[in-house]
This record gives sequence, structure tokens and C-alpha cells, in this order.
Amino acid sequence: VLRLHTKAGYVLDVTSDHLVWRSSAEGTGRFVPAGSLKPGDKLEWHRRDSHGEAEISRYEIAEAAFAGWLQSDGFVGQYEGTNRSLTIEAMTVTNAELDWVSESLNLLFPGVHRHERTVTTKDERLDCRRTRLYGEVLRDFVDRWDLLVRRTEMTVPDRLFTAPLPVAAAYLRSIFQAEGFVSARTSSTVVE
Repeated sequence: VLRLHTKAGYVLDVTSDHLVWRSSAEGTGRFVPAGSLKPGDKLEWHRRDSHGEAEISRYEIAEAAFAGWLQSDGFVGQYEGTNRSLTIEAMTVTNAELDWVSESLNLLFPGVHRHERTVTTKDERLDCRRTRLYGEVLRDFVDRWDLLVRRTEMTVPDRLFTAPLPVAAAYLRSIFQAEGFVSARTSSTVVE
């Protein structure tokens, strides 16, 4: 493994046969093995949301982000009373969190009615909101991510174990952001 340091301060860890784009003074360039680079070579980074040969859609990332949010700081359920609608609800406490959740909802459920309400909290600095959606339009998403499973039965969705890194990262970002903290335990029990 090679570690390349750039003048701009970036560090790139790659194998010597990894292809990188080396630019030339004429404004052109080509892919070359990283092992052939010499000090002074100029690299260009063309950022794309891709994994292997396929493009990763913003929709896939939004799905993972919202699924993670619902698992950690949300509600997914179907009531037994007079209103038997499938319901999802996400709680946020800052504008940045609300923007993160809203961005996902805008991609996943455009045009679907949302009910957003403000929740009073002890800490007046928080802007606590609950964003709720209803209906069968949510069913495919809820089933795909197994979101009706709650409490100790909840697990990381199987699809994330083979998902492209940006998809898994969006899910994890939501889990850790919505959960709000990480704590160390002094003991734990092995289940299996």
C-alpha cells in the first residue's frame, strides 16, 4: 500500500496498481498506476457517487439515511384503532437535523403530505419537531428496510452489509446523530 501526500494536504492510501488521473501541463491527462507517480506529478480528483461500475443514486442514500433515523429516533407503526394507517414519524432537535430528514423525505416521498409539529422541551435552546407521514405509500419503503420491527428485535438491515460505502455511511450517520451519544458499558453479556 502506498501513501501519497499532496501539496494541498490530502493523503491517499492506494495499492501501486490503483489507477489515478495524472494531469499534464496541456490540460489533458490519463489514468496511470499509482506506483508510477513521481514527486511533482499533478493529480486530479473527479468526485462521483459511484461504486464499482454502477452509479449510486441519491435515492439509495436517502433511503438508508431515513431508515437509520427512524430506527434510532423515530416511530414506525400501524395502529389498531379507527385510524389503521401505516405511520412513520421522525423527531429532530436542531435545524441541521430537520434539514437532513427533510432532504431524505423530499426524495423518497415527494408530494406526500407531512404533518410537522413543534414539541416543547425542558431545554429551550432545542427546536424539537416531529415530522409524521401516513398511508400505504410508505409500505414498500417500510418493508424493504424491515422498519416495523421494534425494540430489541431491531437489527441493522441485511441490505447494508453489501451496500456501497456512501449508502452505509448515510445510515450510520443517522444512527449516531439521532441517538445523540455513545456510552461505554462496564460489562456486557454474550448472547450467542
